[in-house]
Amino acid sequence: MAIVRADDDGRLLAAPHLRFPGGQTSVVAVENEAGDRISLSIGPVFRSREAQWLVVWRRGGGTIGRLTGRVSVFGAD
Repeated sequence: MAIVRADDDGRLLAAPHLRFPGGQTSVVAVENEAGDRISLSIGPVFRSREAQWLVVWRRGGGTIGRLTGRVSVFGAD
C-alpha cells in the first residue's frame, strides 16, 4: 500500500505515481503531519486521467475531518 503525505489542510506533500486500471477504485494510505492515518479513496478513473479523491480522518471509529479534491492518475486507460 502506498503512503501519501498530506498536511492538515489536505494538501498532498508527496505522492507516488499511482497506476489503476480504467474505471476501478483503489485506496491508498494517507498520513498527515500529525501522523494520523487517513483513507484516500481514488476512482473511478476518467479519461481526463484525473479522479476524484476523498480524504477522511478517522480516530477511534469516528470521523474527525473530511476533505475533497482531485489527484492526477498516471497510466489510466
